[in-house]
Amino acid sequence: MIARMVKVVLCALLAVGAAAQRTWVVDDRGGPGVDFRTIEPAVTAATEGDIILVRRGSGALYANVQTLRKAVRIIGEDGNPPRIAPTRIEGIAAGSVCGFENVVGDGGQITVIDCAGLVILRGLRRGTTAGALPWAPAITRCGQVIVDGCEMGTFGYPVAFVEIRDSCVAMRNCTAYDAGRGSTSSLHAAVEAFDSDVDILDCRFFGANAQSPGCLWYVFASYAILARTSTIRVRGDSVLAGGVGIGECAYSARSPISYVGSSLQFDPSVTLLPGTPRSIYWQIEELTTVLAGAAVPGSAQTIDVLGLTGGVTTLLASLVAGAPPVSLPAGTLWLDPGQVIEVGTRPVPIGRQLSFVVPVPLGIPPWLTIAYQAVSLDRHGALQLGNPALTVIR
Repeated sequence: MIARMVKVVLCALLAVGAAAQRTWVVDDRGGPGVDFRTIEPAVTAATEGDIILVRRGSGALYANVQTLRKAVRIIGEDGNPPRIAPTRIEGIAAGSVCGFENVVGDGGQITVIDCAGLVILRGLRRGTTAGALPWAPAITRCGQVIVDGCEMGTFGYPVAFVEIRDSCVAMRNCTAYDAGRGSTSSLHAAVEAFDSDVDILDCRFFGANAQSPGCLWYVFASYAILARTSTIRVRGDSVLAGGVGIGECAYSARSPISYVGSSLQFDPSVTLLPGTPRSIYWQIEELTTVLAGAAVPGSAQTIDVLGLTGGVTTLLASLVAGAPPVSLPAGTLWLDPGQVIEVGTRPVPIGRQLSFVVPVPLGIPPWLTIAYQAVSLDRHGALQLGNPALTVIR
C-alpha cells in the first residue's frame, strides 16, 4: 500500500501546479493586491485547485473555516508565516489536492477525515506567543496524507499527539512529542497508528516522561510510536525515543515503540533510544534494542543491549550486508548470513540491560562498517530479532 501511495502522491504533486487556477491573497490589514481580510470568504470564492495565500498581516490569529471540503491549498507567506487556527479537512475527492501549509498553529487538533484525494500538511509550527498551544493531526480513513516538516505536540501539554486510523500516511522531517507528565493509561505515544500504513523518513518522535508527585496516582511514561495492526516503516536519520519513569510510583514504557499485530521495518540508520528510568515496576511491549558505542582501534567498544525480561539474549555481528535484509518469523535479519559471528549470549537481568565489551584491534581498516543485531529468547520460548546498530571504525 505504501508503494501505491508513493506513486499516486508523486503524480498528484506533479499535477498541483497545473491544476492551480488562481491565487487569492488574504491579509487582515487589507491594501493593494489583497482580495480578502479573512480566510472564510476566500475559501468560498475559490474553486477546486486554487491557492489561498495568507500573509502574516498584523500578526493576529486568523479564524479558519470550521470544515474545509474544497480541494484548495491554504498556504502561509514564505519567510513570515501567519498565525491560523486549525481546521477540519473532510471529503477531498480522489485526484484532488488539499493543503494546509507554512502556518504557525495556535493549538487544537487538525482533523483530516474521509479523504480519498491527497492532503498535504507542510511546515506547520507551534506559535511562540504567550499561551500558544501545540497542535497535532488526527487522520482517519484517508488514502493519501503527507505530513512534511511539521512540529507537533510539545512537552507540557498532554493531549497533543498524532493519531492515525485506517489511513495511509507519509511523514517527512517531522518532530512529534507526546507531551505532559505521563498518563494513567499505558496506551499512549507521540504517534499512534491503528489499521494504517505509515512511512516515516528523517523524523524525531519522543515519548513523554512520567512523574507522580507524592504518589497521588500511578502514571506511565509513553512510547514514541504505538502501532496496532499497522505497517510502520522508519527510514533515514529518524530517532525514536521512549519516555522515562521518574519516582517511586512511575511506570515506564521504556521501549521506543509498542506494537501488536503490526509489521515493523527499520533502516539500519534509525536510532532507537529507550528511556532510562530511576525505578521500573512494570515493562510492557518489550523490544530488543542494540546501542553501539564508539569503535576506535586499540580500544574496547561497548555495546548495550536491552533484552526481554526473564529471557536470554545473543548479540550477533557481521560486516554490513551487501544483500537485502532477510525477513524471518522472528523479525528482519539485517546482518550478512554468511559472515555472522556470535559476540556473546547472556541471561537478561531484571533491568533488561546487558553490556558487551568487544576489543577493537590495532590495524583494523578505518571506515570499516560493522553491524550488530541481537536475538532474544523470551521466557515463553519465542524468538525476537531486534533493531540493527551500525558502527564505523574511526
